[in-house]
Amino acid sequence: RGPVEGVLCDVVCIGVNFDFMEKRDGRWGLVLRQPVYERDFIDPVDPGETVELKPEIMARRPDGYQRLAYLQEGLGYTIKPDMPTEVGAEREALVAARDAWLRGEPLAWPQG
Repeated sequence: RGPVEGVLCDVVCIGVNFDFMEKRDGRWGLVLRQPVYERDFIDPVDPGETVELKPEIMARRPDGYQRLAYLQEGLGYTIKPDMPTEVGAEREALVAARDAWLRGEPLAWPQG
């Protein structure tokens, strides 16, 4: 929740997590959790208000997290421009890293 173009909005992002687990010293633990941003939604908190999103700002981000990035960037956060989304090269690379990990190879994510 935060202000977007002067309108208080809720932003919801839906996706999945790729969790990489490993047993070390007899204990299982999380090595890496990589979220995959599949789609997001923005709603003004007051249903009587509307928010106009600037197309040039939206165009800078992948569809899976455009609205979330819009809000976060407006709050002053630096946005990583190449997070994995539902489709695309980043998702394909993450799937390849997952498949290699499941074959017992070292984790090759994030990409260097």
